[in-house]
Amino acid sequence: MPLLSLWTGMRMGECCQLHVDDVTTLDGVPVILIDDAGEPGADEADKKRVKTVAGKRFVPVHPELQRIGFLVFAEAMRGRGEKRLFPELKPDALGYLSGPFSKWFNDKRRFIGKLDMDVKGVAFHSFRHNYRDALREAEIGLERVRALGGWRRDSEGEEAIYGKGLKAATLYREIEKVGYAGLDLTHLHTHGS
Repeated sequence: MPLLSLWTGMRMGECCQLHVDDVTTLDGVPVILIDDAGEPGADEADKKRVKTVAGKRFVPVHPELQRIGFLVFAEAMRGRGEKRLFPELKPDALGYLSGPFSKWFNDKRRFIGKLDMDVKGVAFHSFRHNYRDALREAEIGLERVRALGGWRRDSEGEEAIYGKGLKAATLYREIEKVGYAGLDLTHLHTHGS
């Protein structure tokens, strides 16, 4: 999930609630659907949420995520008959899948505390901040940045949005520009990717 957030800007809750059907294709491009659509009568853990109206979006699957096998993983979960992309996540008492993951991620004895670096001020949301910085560094226009990250200026209302929005192929060309200098993930690349 950290890599998913780093390459898509997804919030922790958005990552945790993904269903296998949220990984799909639009305009011939692999995308992740981020929305609050759910099945009628779903239990609390299967209710999907987005933080804002602008948070409802799709994000193309970055080529680096493809190289490390994200699409293969999603297809494997689909083949196993899983509903959720990360079925090992169990909801907390409030029904949130992100609660237990957040505790694991931030626990000094588990994930973040085991990193051999100064992690003061680092949280899962830091991946989203890094993604926004990477979009700026790639000189991606503001309208496309907003579409890719689900951001909207507070002063904009729904009437400011006209048309159907940007196509998946257009956003894919933009997300291909996103990179992180010095980050080498070749050891995670799968064969045939």
